Amino acid sequence: MNGEALLNQVRKFSGLSISTFDEINDAYETILRRGGMWQTRVRDEHSLQFSENKTRYLLPMDRIRRLEGVAVRNNTDELEWSPLTLADDETFDAVVFANRDSDGNDETDVPTHYRLAGDEIEVTPTPDGNYQARLVYIGNPPAIDRLTTPVIPANYHRLLAKLAAAYALRLTDKPENQARGQKLERECRDEMLAFAYDVSAPSTTDMPRPFRIMRS
Repeated sequence: MNGEALLNQVRKFSGLSISTFDEINDAYETILRRGGMWQTRVRDEHSLQFSENKTRYLLPMDRIRRLEGVAVRNNTDELEWSPLTLADDETFDAVVFANRDSDGNDETDVPTHYRLAGDEIEVTPTPDGNYQARLVYIGNPPAIDRLTTPVIPANYHRLLAKLAAAYALRLTDKPENQARGQKLERECRDEMLAFAYDVSAPSTTDMPRPFRIMRS
């Protein structure tokens, strides 16, 4: 479920009129850390969008530990992602020059190359429209908002909502709410142990197959 559906689940668990994602993201970090997933390989399709006639963009470096790739979605085929080529300064400048017309003006098209400059990414050719971009990196998953889907398995989304509800209840001034929050949090602890085991256990497809001893 996405962030909006999670928020509705938190409201049901807590009985509170919650309108922000603060408790969800606090619970999300707790669960990810418990499962050793706070740093993981992330496919982020929410943090970057290429805009017409704009070549430089700020990257979410607070989450990124190692950028592995950048891709752009072709607007004529929304299922197709085209990877951009990472270029050093010399190669990038050569591509920029090749993308200029006889008057020295930058021609526009779908970006094909990028280079990194501190917290920014620069692309060429200059985008001729707005394009969805995708970042692939090792780092912290994006914070959950209305449209974000958590990176944890779907069968643990309910755990996330329950833990967020526990946090929200414990922040209230009513002793009965705080007691309910503590009860929910105790329930979540056992479920988080199962989660940590599930995400760390090897797949059965990766396990060695048993062999039969041949007897003479």
